[in-house]
Amino acid sequence: MLKYRLKTLEGLDEAVAAMYEKDGDGYKLKVDGIPQGEGVAELKAQVASLLEEKKTEAKKAKDAAEEAARRSGDVEALENSWKEKLANREAELQGQIDTLNGSITTMTVDNVAVSMANEIAVQGSADILVPHIKARLAAEQRDGQFVTVVKDGQGKPSAASLNDLKTEFSNNPAFAPVILGSKASGGGAGGGGQGGGGSTTGNMGGSRSERTAAISAKFPDLNN
Repeated sequence: MLKYRLKTLEGLDEAVAAMYEKDGDGYKLKVDGIPQGEGVAELKAQVASLLEEKKTEAKKAKDAAEEAARRSGDVEALENSWKEKLANREAELQGQIDTLNGSITTMTVDNVAVSMANEIAVQGSADILVPHIKARLAAEQRDGQFVTVVKDGQGKPSAASLNDLKTEFSNNPAFAPVILGSKASGGGAGGGGQGGGGSTTGNMGGSRSERTAAISAKFPDLNN
């Protein structure tokens, strides 16, 4: 966003610096006057108009250069111009693709992992499970739609369903400290039957930080 007044023009692009004029000890934006009332919005519109005008003029100059290259037979200059256009378009499309992929991952992997962790983890411990569950999920396009798929322990595609993965985590002794009513903790499983306490503190007891440390020690590759 352009500022109306600047103390120095140092570091500004030449095209932007040309939009300012000397004013006392600093510089001010070249405008016909400072509007009153709702003038801030009008000033922004005027600046936007100036920038758009410069952009249009730059494009006209570039098109004119391309036309001159065609007429003079300067194939190299014409080829370089088209290469630049192609590179810019590819970068634009790649940005759109990256944004789309990010949204797809959020919907098909991140959200699913959070939902599953909240279903099976004791209160306040879901975030411990999330990275481990996410590591077992992926987005895959099938019949034109993206779906959530489950990977095996080595990160390869598998035929397991989300319910299969939920059951696997629920029955894994390594995650017993943070699993609701877990039966995977061996001799300590009986603690799950002692009223509501067994379903909120985990069958192996200990503080949340202790449970986190125990799981992280078993899965060092997933530690941040």
